[in-house]
Amino acid sequence: MSWHEQEPQYQEAPVCLPHHDFFEFDPKNWMFIVRSATSGLRFEASPASDLVQDIWDLKVTQTTQKEIESNNPITPEPLLIMPLTGTLIISQSLRKWLKDSDQERVAEVFESTRKVIEAVCCELMKRQGISFSRRTAARFIKNDGTKKYSGGTFILNTVGSCACLGPNPYPTFMAYRDSPVSVYDDLSLPVEMVLHNADYPYQSLSLYAGAGTIAHFAREDMIKAGMLETA
Repeated sequence: MSWHEQEPQYQEAPVCLPHHDFFEFDPKNWMFIVRSATSGLRFEASPASDLVQDIWDLKVTQTTQKEIESNNPITPEPLLIMPLTGTLIISQSLRKWLKDSDQERVAEVFESTRKVIEAVCCELMKRQGISFSRRTAARFIKNDGTKKYSGGTFILNTVGSCACLGPNPYPTFMAYRDSPVSVYDDLSLPVEMVLHNADYPYQSLSLYAGAGTIAHFAREDMIKAGMLETA
């Protein structure tokens, strides 16, 4: 039985979040892609583009107050981004893909992700005149196997002292507080991601490119499984 045919571990319930868009990174065309959840608007840019100076540039349009206050249901799209804060959200569908997919496929995706993080970081550091040490390459990415995050989550690492992207230990959404179990144990809830010690754009953008790469390959699998339509 393939990952998309398996029954969810927990009963899924409708969850709403503040205004968000859909986010991915296309490693073949070397592009950040942000698609509006409410319109046909689309933003594409290379990590080295002047359009992308930091993660807050990764949005389709300026967020209006009405959009900030609105609640939107979670969609099957794997990775979401909040334009107001730049926060990434792992959707329920991506959590299920990470947990239930063939582990060789997941390992293949994570290896591609490691290469993307390294390449984006190297490119942005060179643009700023900073030398890049490949001794850190082995620390770029790890699949989270700790008990703290039970399944369907990940931690990404980049250059720097514990510069990483992972599940927020203090999530801010009301849906989490209303959950009868820990959000990291309940696969029917999305997971808010947070940057840690990523103080420079080459760190944060490389980590976002990594997360977007995972979403890109997961999205390909979801399209093949008939869960999503091509954008």
